[in-house]
Amino acid sequence: MAKKVIVQGLTLTQLADGYAGKAIDSALKRITDDIQDRGHDGKPRLLTVKITFTPDPSGRCEIEVDAGVKCPGYKPPKTVAKIDQRAGGLIFNPDCSENPDQAALPGAGTSED
Repeated sequence: MAKKVIVQGLTLTQLADGYAGKAIDSALKRITDDIQDRGHDGKPRLLTVKITFTPDPSGRCEIEVDAGVKCPGYKPPKTVAKIDQRAGGLIFNPDCSENPDQAALPGAGTSED
């Protein structure tokens, strides 16, 4: 006789031939990787496990598992630009994102000094 398992909290990862557990593990890895990539930014990550039970008239029930991850968007700091008619549009300083007028220090890595 085939092995039979009751659907309960401890057996949910065994659904879909074990792929339910693999989907949850994959989602957890995405969260861990995101935290490692960005550092500890204090923003929450959300793991959602949706399990859908659809019964049919014959007494069977289809069970589907969906593991989703929501991470905060990437939001770098603001850049301040200013309109410069001679340059033909907005200009900014890539070495000082908060001040488009910031002058470079003499001898600070430019060959023009």
